[in-house]
Amino acid sequence: MTVTRTRWQHPQRGGLGVARVALLDDYQEVALSMADWKSLPAGTEVVVFKDHLAAEDAVARRLADFDIVMALRERTPFPRTLLERLPSSSS
Repeated sequence: MTVTRTRWQHPQRGGLGVARVALLDDYQEVALSMADWKSLPAGTEVVVFKDHLAAEDAVARRLADFDIVMALRERTPFPRTLLERLPSSSS
């Protein structure tokens, strides 16, 4: 679901683009109705995942192209090894 549009410099993609937000573990499918997502900057793309991934490799692959990650449940652990595999805006 694309909420609005904003352009900014993505450090890993090397150009202007939209911010991508991953909402994890929304198995009840309520996240989009629980907040005012239209208040995000223009161009922000919000992607909801209702399934749960347990394997760190699968989580790293899923999140590799996202700028913001929001954990809705405690089911997805974020150990240091996973965080180190994700793109960083400071690099």
